Amino acid sequence: MLGALDDSTDKIERCYGRILDKNPHAQGQITLGFTIDKSGKATHVKKTAATLKDAAVQRCATDTIGKAQFPKPSKKKPVQVSAVLSFKNR
Repeated sequence: MLGALDDSTDKIERCYGRILDKNPHAQGQITLGFTIDKSGKATHVKKTAATLKDAAVQRCATDTIGKAQFPKPSKKKPVQVSAVLSFKNR
């Protein structure tokens, strides 16, 4: 599963980079909840919490994860996932 998240990281980081141009001190976390269905598709992706209050980055994160392909669950049943994305200007 981490590989699928890693594949999405570059796109989400580019979204975050765009807000840093406007606000170089923007930082925080976005927690996403979603289901991986039996085919490995992320469904029901939603923000469950966020300290990074930028709506564009939150939307980018949910959209990107929603398009990600994950490994099929081993028991062929949907799996609930919670992922915390942390953002900090380097």
